[in-house]
Amino acid sequence: MGAHRLMGLISWVRRRLGIKSPLQRRIELQELITRAWEVTDPASRDVLITYAPQRLNGIPDTGEIVWAWVPYAEDPEQGKDRPMLVIARHDTLRVYALKLTTKARPGAQNLMLLGPGTWDNHKRDSWIEMDKLYSIHHQGIRREASPLDRNRFTYIAQALADRHGWRVQI
Repeated sequence: MGAHRLMGLISWVRRRLGIKSPLQRRIELQELITRAWEVTDPASRDVLITYAPQRLNGIPDTGEIVWAWVPYAEDPEQGKDRPMLVIARHDTLRVYALKLTTKARPGAQNLMLLGPGTWDNHKRDSWIEMDKLYSIHHQGIRREASPLDRNRFTYIAQALADRHGWRVQI
């Protein structure tokens, strides 16, 4: 049996038995490390909201709208790329961010109107989900969209401070 055929047979057996190669395991671990995750009990966090966008430098900065893959609440293995507003540093490799949506639900108390922006190609109004805080690894950022203007960011930061007791330094 030739080496090429033997490698094909080994791959087939691994797939049938559900055995992953070291490379597959490494890729999955990297995805887990860089994945965005929802922070439980966000009001208990000591969050310092700041405004320091550095336009399109490849690093998520506070005050910027970025795109990141966010898992669905119903099934964390599924999700989609979403625009997110970066509001604070979590640690040296992660930031805290809030999810944006263009679908306002009537009577939703957790949504705050942000308005349109360059992050949405259709220039639709966007809302911030005020009660769901996410931690996003720098490598989990798919792309930087644009900085949010200081006035709108300050307005949102103050509303978050009132709602969650977070500190604001702008």
